[in-house]
Amino acid sequence: MFHVENMTVKYQSHVAIKDVDFTVKPKDFTAIIGPNGSGKTTLIKAMLGLLSISKGSVERKGSPRIGYLPQQTAASDRFFPATVGEIVALGLLADKRFPKTIGRHDKKRIAETLDALGISALRKKRIGALSGGQHQRVLLARALVSEPDILILDEPTSALDPSMRKAFLDILKELNEKRNVAILLVTHDIASAGAYIKRVLHIDQTVLYDGAYKAYLRQPVRSPFEAPHADGEDDET
Repeated sequence: MFHVENMTVKYQSHVAIKDVDFTVKPKDFTAIIGPNGSGKTTLIKAMLGLLSISKGSVERKGSPRIGYLPQQTAASDRFFPATVGEIVALGLLADKRFPKTIGRHDKKRIAETLDALGISALRKKRIGALSGGQHQRVLLARALVSEPDILILDEPTSALDPSMRKAFLDILKELNEKRNVAILLVTHDIASAGAYIKRVLHIDQTVLYDGAYKAYLRQPVRSPFEAPHADGEDDET
C-alpha cells in the first residue's frame, strides 16, 4: 500500500530521518515506536505528503484511501464551535469537488460510522463538551467515514486513561481484523498496544528494527526503545 525507499527528511540543516526503508502491506497492524525526537511523526507526515522529502521516494500502491488522525490532546478543540456530526462530515469533504456539500448518502455514511463507534447519541453535541475518550472516537470517526484502506494514527491514546485506551485499541483491532483496514499506530505505550499489534517499526532517525512484534520481544533489549540485535530478527522482518 505504501513503499518508502531510502527516504531522508531534513528541517533546514537538521536531519530528522535518514535512509528509511519501509513497506505497508494490506492488513498490517504496525506500531511505530522510538524515543522523543526520533522522527516518528516526521515519517508519517512525509508518507502523507505533508513534508518535503530531501532524498528517496514514497510510492502509494493502488491509490489506497487514507484516514489520518494527527497528534493532539483531547482538549485541543475545546472552543471549536462545531457539533460531532459536523466534525465527522469533514472527513468526506476532501474528495469532493466544488461546491463541497454533504448529500443524503453522506449523511447515511456519517450515521453508520457514528453507530459503529458507539457514539450516535453524541451527533448533535459540541465537540468541546466531550470527554477525552469520546473526543478521540469522534476524531477516529472523521478518519473512518471515507472508508479508508489504511488508517494512520499519531499517539491517539496519549490523553486517555487505561480503560479508555483499551476501548480505543479494541476498536482498532476490530477494524483491522473485520474490515481489513491496515493500521499504522505511532505510540510510546507499546506495553498497552502489544496485545493488538502484529509488527513493530522501531526508529531513531533511521530504522533500527522492522519485523514481527513477538520476535521484537525476544530481543535482548535493555530499555523500551533500545534497538534489538539484528541476529535475532524474525523471518517476517
